[in-house]
Amino acid sequence: MIKTNLINRKYTVLAILLIFLLFGWLLTSPQTEPTDNSVFVYGTLKYSTIRNLVCLCRSETTDLILDNYRKVGLNVIPETGSTVQGKIIYLNDEELIRVDKFENVPTKYRREKITINGTEHFVYLLNE
Repeated sequence: MIKTNLINRKYTVLAILLIFLLFGWLLTSPQTEPTDNSVFVYGTLKYSTIRNLVCLCRSETTDLILDNYRKVGLNVIPETGSTVQGKIIYLNDEELIRVDKFENVPTKYRREKITINGTEHFVYLLNE
């Protein structure tokens, strides 16, 4: 009986600590401009829940259309006259490294800077 109470107390204390950490994280302000690490995302990373889990971040987003590219499956490829709807996310260096790992850089994808509407942003492109 005493051991059970001690175990229950440990789990209660652990749960309280996790709640405080979660609320502290939720209250921190998201990463916004300016940063050199703005990334055009067009797939799963458009969704905040997935993005938050992947990069352990809360990034502001801006809707953006990528001209002269076409989405094929999970990839974008250059194609004149086509467009891809996506978002720009702003990441610090550590978050960008986490997203690189998620995107399997450099094995499957490469991170490349491209110009969208006069501003440079990273985009993940399939290695061929």
